[in-house]
Amino acid sequence: MKKATVNDYFRHHWVKLMLFALFTAAVSFFAPLKNFQLKWLIDSKSKQEALGYMGLGFLITFTSWFFERLSRRSFTKLACGAVEQVRGQVMERVLRRPVSQYQREGDAAYLSLLTTDLRTLYDDYYMSLFNIAFWGGIMLFPKAFAGIFTPDAELLAFTAKALRIYCGALFIFGIQIACQMTFVSIGNAPCSIIVAILRKFVLLIPLIFILPHILPDRTMAVYTAEPVADTLAVIFTMVMFGTQFRKALKKLEEA
Repeated sequence: MKKATVNDYFRHHWVKLMLFALFTAAVSFFAPLKNFQLKWLIDSKSKQEALGYMGLGFLITFTSWFFERLSRRSFTKLACGAVEQVRGQVMERVLRRPVSQYQREGDAAYLSLLTTDLRTLYDDYYMSLFNIAFWGGIMLFPKAFAGIFTPDAELLAFTAKALRIYCGALFIFGIQIACQMTFVSIGNAPCSIIVAILRKFVLLIPLIFILPHILPDRTMAVYTAEPVADTLAVIFTMVMFGTQFRKALKKLEEA
């Protein structure tokens, strides 16, 4: 009999998955609007208009909070079910020992810690999927995102081009986050710190000064530094993760 996998779990609970995506998309829409409440009040031309904006601000804040609560609850239900599936697979394929053997040897605390680590890993797995979906929306409709902050047509045209360049590698950034959290889970926090410092300080800042001397459009060269730094950082992180994770598994097997 074929054993259930995480993908089977998602296919069986596709309604919960769609609700989580819907609630999260609603939060992504309403949350940025909260930043404009003060501007709307300042630009109000009358008391009635100001009161209207205050009511609108309250409605936006409440709606954002409401969908955030729904998103968190649906995410928790999905994560708990998925972790149960993953824990069974890890017990069988990685640990290569039945749960009863761990219990006999007094390693129940280790199993509890492993479950927590898996929960953290899959939290970042979900966020990676959300990053990919969010990135796709930016690439397809950059003016729609920029239009939330300004109605100026000239600024929208410039921002749409710059946004696509700046967010060009956003879809792979979730890989780095997941690897960083896994480093912490396997007790290798220094590697997590190295990866975090590498992207912003070692790569991004020098690239901001170097690329304008290489690319013809100096303004866009500054924005291009972000995806270049992200790509190089993710490649470095994946190589380090593969090396460190193999070492961790080897220690686990020797123990």
